[in-house]
Amino acid sequence: MTEPVTVPTLPRQISSRVHWLGACGVSTRYGGVIHIHKSNYLVLGDDATLMVDTAVPPEWSRVEPQLDRLLDGRQLDWIFPTHPEPAHASNLPNLLEKFPNARVVGDMRDLHLYFPRAAERFVQKAVGQELDLGGGTRFQFLEPAFKDLPSTQWAYEPNDRVLFTADGFAYAHHYSPDGSDEPYHLRSRRNRWRSSSRPPFTGAGTSR
Repeated sequence: MTEPVTVPTLPRQISSRVHWLGACGVSTRYGGVIHIHKSNYLVLGDDATLMVDTAVPPEWSRVEPQLDRLLDGRQLDWIFPTHPEPAHASNLPNLLEKFPNARVVGDMRDLHLYFPRAAERFVQKAVGQELDLGGGTRFQFLEPAFKDLPSTQWAYEPNDRVLFTADGFAYAHHYSPDGSDEPYHLRSRRNRWRSSSRPPFTGAGTSR
């Protein structure tokens, strides 16, 4: 008899200092229900904590207990919305109310237009600057390879070598039969995926 497979769900620890939070977005595009990846992360330094992107208000009931469990009595110190689109910044009011000492960090050029009452809690960080979160955990602000908006920033944690790319490598996937948020392809589309994913030329590769 085959042993059941335990599928990891969110939150998920992806490195010693970084956890993936939230939930996939649900959409009914392409003839069926699909899930759309969200890039919400919690970075835990020895001295300070930081959340990457905010999730959206309808997901707050799932994100809040995840934060409570992972913070384990600590406060959230920094919130980094990669850019001011709803999936990345719209949950700021809930986060700022729950964590009254938290500050918002990144490219703040437009954010005051969306959240004018929180503007005194904004901290501008330019590309090339960083935050020291303690214990060797550093959060570096990067110029994106490609961006959604002029103010989009990526970030990098060099100790664990984690790159935060906002929507840079987002993906949609079919809803898995086991109810998880694991990427899943319908059997009828697997051959199409394999044929369409062949590289157009040989010799291409990446290195770590």
